[in-house]
Amino acid sequence: MAMAPRAVLNTLLVVVLAACCTLQAAESTETAYEEVLQAIDNWIETIPADHYKAVEGNQVFQWKVGLEKTPVWGPEKFLYYTQLLEEIGGKEFVYEHYKFNEKSIRYYQFRHYAEYYLSTPQPTISPVDFFTQQYKFYKGHINSRNEQWVWLDGFFLFLGGYYGDSQEDFVHSLASNCYTEVISVVEQYLLLSDYMLNYNPDVIMNYNNYYSSYTVFASTASETDHVLGYLFSFVQRFNLKLDQTAKELILNFIIPKYQDNDFAIKLYAALK
Repeated sequence: MAMAPRAVLNTLLVVVLAACCTLQAAESTETAYEEVLQAIDNWIETIPADHYKAVEGNQVFQWKVGLEKTPVWGPEKFLYYTQLLEEIGGKEFVYEHYKFNEKSIRYYQFRHYAEYYLSTPQPTISPVDFFTQQYKFYKGHINSRNEQWVWLDGFFLFLGGYYGDSQEDFVHSLASNCYTEVISVVEQYLLLSDYMLNYNPDVIMNYNNYYSSYTVFASTASETDHVLGYLFSFVQRFNLKLDQTAKELILNFIIPKYQDNDFAIKLYAALK
């Protein structure tokens, strides 16, 4: 089946999320929901499978030393990942149970962009550049529902990160240059989060270990807290830039299904 056009996919996302809090027939809502998931699967089918070549040897040894020498947190880690992306090409290696290839390294960068941005007076990779590069890669390379959710979660880590005194500039630059794409990420995150919460919550619990052999079996926070907490961090930063359609999109997601969750209360209060 041919891939649904992006405009159709985005329209279906809005229809499903809006239907959750209306008086539409349950059968109609479920049909729309399945159509969106099928559209995502059609999109995924057009993305080539991964073909990374596992390598060892001196070059890999040097890369591992570089990983070990850079601090766990801080701008150095983001910059080292940027360097590693330039060098690794189609290769792949494993260090301390974590995979390192073009896809996983780009995902790891989500964790460290805020530190890089805060610590660099004139960052060579602007928020707009980083978001645009990541979103383009996401659309062309992330080839499963689970992996798409993990990447969308990474986008929310980036969008809802702590940017200190630079937060206003960070938000303004993205809202002015990438608003449509940012809202597309929100739409997809809401839809796939609903799917994962209902059918595959282990993906949410293990989001940080998707590219590793580790598995987490217990967590102090619920999967719902994770999703709504990330959503609230985003709203705290972007609320003044969101149009009414985007606000209703989020409200229709949280009410009434998650209205007993504390983060849902915070989201409702912020958006109303």
